[in-house]
Amino acid sequence: MAHAAKFNVGSDSADVTVFDGIRGKQQVKMIKTYPNSLIVYISAKRELRYQRLNKRSEKVRETGLSYEQFMKEEKVKTETGIPRLGQKADLKIENNGTLEEFREKVAKFYNQAWK
Repeated sequence: MAHAAKFNVGSDSADVTVFDGIRGKQQVKMIKTYPNSLIVYISAKRELRYQRLNKRSEKVRETGLSYEQFMKEEKVKTETGIPRLGQKADLKIENNGTLEEFREKVAKFYNQAWK
């Protein structure tokens, strides 16, 4: 999958490309092959992530998800390695506040990185 993403990005003319939901070392390695690449790790407290997930209900399986089910899903292999990948990130953003506070953190990062 990482190679397919690299192929698609290689033909894109955008100034900035965002990969969302990185779950594996191969994806990180692929991203690091690009000049000026940065890995940004965005985290939030577990309870807050659960509340936001329920509020969004983007995916069918997320609608009405109990906290116990949420905790069980966090223990699957693709999820348990995320904090380790986050330790290798170029920047970490804690997203425990409001949407406006998060936007301010992202804007600050963007202005420092690309201005």
